[in-house]
Amino acid sequence: MGRAIALMSASGGQGKSTLACCLAAAAIAAGCSVLLLDCGAGHGALRWLLGEDLGSAYDLGDASRGACLMGDAVFRCDEGFYMMPSAANDAGVTAAKTCRIIDAAKKSFDLVIADCPSAGWTDAQTYSQGCDLSIICSTARRMDLSSASWLRRALPPEDEKCRLVLMKFSAAAMRRGECANIDASIDLICARLLGVIPYDISVAAGNGLPPDSPTAAAAGNIIGRIFGQEIPLDIKSII
Repeated sequence: MGRAIALMSASGGQGKSTLACCLAAAAIAAGCSVLLLDCGAGHGALRWLLGEDLGSAYDLGDASRGACLMGDAVFRCDEGFYMMPSAANDAGVTAAKTCRIIDAAKKSFDLVIADCPSAGWTDAQTYSQGCDLSIICSTARRMDLSSASWLRRALPPEDEKCRLVLMKFSAAAMRRGECANIDASIDLICARLLGVIPYDISVAAGNGLPPDSPTAAAAGNIIGRIFGQEIPLDIKSII
């Protein structure tokens, strides 16, 4: 039986889908079989990030409605992991039905990564209950942290069930007072830090997901920590 992680953010633009792709690639490099599940609706950010054409006639919506078998809605990406696309038609798609798909997928994959939409309180709780670990993705901008602290209250209180990843962190921006420092961010969210994704111009410029980028390296460390490796957080090198 595999593990499932839910990537969540209180609002768009936090870098959650970018992190999902990088975690999937890092897990593949570590020898895991991976399913990346786009829990949103419409075209979906994951396909844009990965540059994938439609590789399946079916998607999350079809699997949720029972119009196809789960495996029929999954296709293999060039990076080596598998993906279930977002629902083109989200009629009848609910967080509870998506969690049933996640639970079934854990029987076939070592790791299921659910890229969850920015959701309300009830849906956030449902996704967290359906996964082994919830990861809050937030930048260190104070407005984003304030929204993320609201999301944190909907998620399990246990440290081992809910962690924080700070996204697009820039030491220069912190020194200019444009965002909070790492300690203040942790205190506001009240969740243990799982990793820090630095601001990465190679990703921000829309050049895809370079495997040797700082984002990819940080994602590799996060995957190691998820699977129990003792990888220290070198905060001094970040700030």
